[in-house]
Amino acid sequence: MQRHLHEIVVVDDDVSVCRAFSRLLKSCGFDVRTYTSTESFFDAETPCDKCVLILDIRMPGIDGLEVQDIIRKTNPATPIVFVTAHEDEEARTRALDGGARAFLRKPVNEEDLLRAVNEAMGGVE
Repeated sequence: MQRHLHEIVVVDDDVSVCRAFSRLLKSCGFDVRTYTSTESFFDAETPCDKCVLILDIRMPGIDGLEVQDIIRKTNPATPIVFVTAHEDEEARTRALDGGARAFLRKPVNEEDLLRAVNEAMGGVE
């Protein structure tokens, strides 16, 4: 299956966040895949090769920062946008130092999310 340059992958354990992000991004013309666990993301048949990855920080099992570490080893050019409901300066610093394109606080402003995704798209080849 060929990947699209406008593909967004959302990994968040909150189903309502996945649904809301998916609706918003699809309404802007993006192809969107959602996963409610990092395990289901890694088990997917089609990996995130040429996409923007939107990751929650705190999730059961493998958290978003661990996913970032794994992705950086396998697909270092994958742009990552983090979202979190928790104020955590250490996580923010680690995410941005690890190459994240944005770190957004939930509830995420739609314009901020779209801006972050569009800016991240500039890095997808």
